[in-house]
Amino acid sequence: MGKQVFGKNVKLTLQETIKPEDTALIIVDMQNDFCSEKGHYDRCGKDITLSKKMTPNLAKLIRKARERGVLLIYVQNTQLPNGAYLSPAAVATLLKRWGDESELSYTLEGTWGHQVIDAIKPEPTDLTVKKHRPSAFVGTDLDLILRGSGISTIIVTGVVTEGCVESTARDGWLRDYYVVIAEDCIGSSVPDLHEAQLKLMKHLYHFVVPSEDLMRAW
Repeated sequence: MGKQVFGKNVKLTLQETIKPEDTALIIVDMQNDFCSEKGHYDRCGKDITLSKKMTPNLAKLIRKARERGVLLIYVQNTQLPNGAYLSPAAVATLLKRWGDESELSYTLEGTWGHQVIDAIKPEPTDLTVKKHRPSAFVGTDLDLILRGSGISTIIVTGVVTEGCVESTARDGWLRDYYVVIAEDCIGSSVPDLHEAQLKLMKHLYHFVVPSEDLMRAW
């Protein structure tokens, strides 16, 4: 299997790239504040339609991954009161996006908004990584967990396509993981940005395919 290039065994097909024993399914920020009615995004007028639409696809993919023994890692965006995790530069970025200081506090640890949505709740055997920046690799143990588990491929899912999903995928790619995007298991509150980022992902990453393709390969 694979192709020898520079004396290295390179995976080129989807089936060999996502072998269950080598693969982790990364579920990014599927939390009430981003994906549920009355969550932070919904209260602030953000469009959560894409997130709700893709959730059944993600639920099916998660079930299949569990059946096949794929490592499941849930990523939770996590804040503390009074912006304890936020640098001045991070605050400036959030203000540019939200425009109002009163809207900067969300996914506070211990709140309903911080919790993963009920439709895809993690099980006790699943792993959870709490992140404080868009990328799930920055300031977390994710890379250590993946390498310690012998993982060479990450399948990235969740929200937001042009934000935390892209940041996590790109950092995984730069850390020499094979990166696969389940294109019907990601979502954004801005459809135009979702489509633009999806186009870029198809140019950059190893595979960007529907979840049905992944499940058939397993």
